[in-house]
Amino acid sequence: MDALTEGLEPRVRSSVLGVANRQREMLLTEAANVPGSSLSFGWTVLSFPILVDIYAEPIVSELCNVYPVSSPVASIPRIKIMAYIKGYSGAVTQVRIPTMTQSVRPGALALTTTPAVANNMFTIATAAVAPATVTADLYRINRRYTIITVVNSRETTGGGAIIDTANAVVIKPDNRSQFIGTFTWNDAVGTAVVGSLSGHINYDTGVFTYNVVYSGGTGTSTYTTVSAVLSMRFMPTNTMNGRIKVKIETEIDNSLSLLQ
Repeated sequence: MDALTEGLEPRVRSSVLGVANRQREMLLTEAANVPGSSLSFGWTVLSFPILVDIYAEPIVSELCNVYPVSSPVASIPRIKIMAYIKGYSGAVTQVRIPTMTQSVRPGALALTTTPAVANNMFTIATAAVAPATVTADLYRINRRYTIITVVNSRETTGGGAIIDTANAVVIKPDNRSQFIGTFTWNDAVGTAVVGSLSGHINYDTGVFTYNVVYSGGTGTSTYTTVSAVLSMRFMPTNTMNGRIKVKIETEIDNSLSLLQ
């Protein structure tokens, strides 16, 4: 006890001795039921509970309980909640939850469509996630996350020059599954051009059609639409792709030494 409290101020030494005496009484009380080798390990780690008892902050007291143990190494179990996200292509991504940095679901697909034709979104999605397939019997289209995000417009000037412009838009379907929206950009000479988009999607068959009418701009130029990009999510019905599996995992950390 003298060696343990050597160099301490008298006020601090009296507090340490008080804690040590309480630990001594506890160890002596339990000595009848604890082997001698375990008792020696209890004294080995005695300095750790003394420091916690005297200098602990309130938050440390709430998070940490100190007990004498019969081994100099402690195994601390840790429980994690893991989400395994299986994408449309079958690839699995592991995420620890809860998380504030990403969505715990398969990512949205950016699908490029052609104007004035019947675009089958299931076929286009299948090409994007090949070799997996996205078909109407395996998935349903998520209505909430179907959004037109980009309209690629093309200007052909009177001199024959071709200038493509990617217009960022946010056009969502209404309750009748119709897309209606406008966007504006400046052509090669700085004149404003207004594009009016109208379209429709059939959520059962996946067929999407649209067209864009342009107004304004320069009289010698013509304006057409190259493509539009849809951000889409699909909900799995008869497949495991696109689903999330949640597991509770426990791991043991054996690296904490009480003798350090």
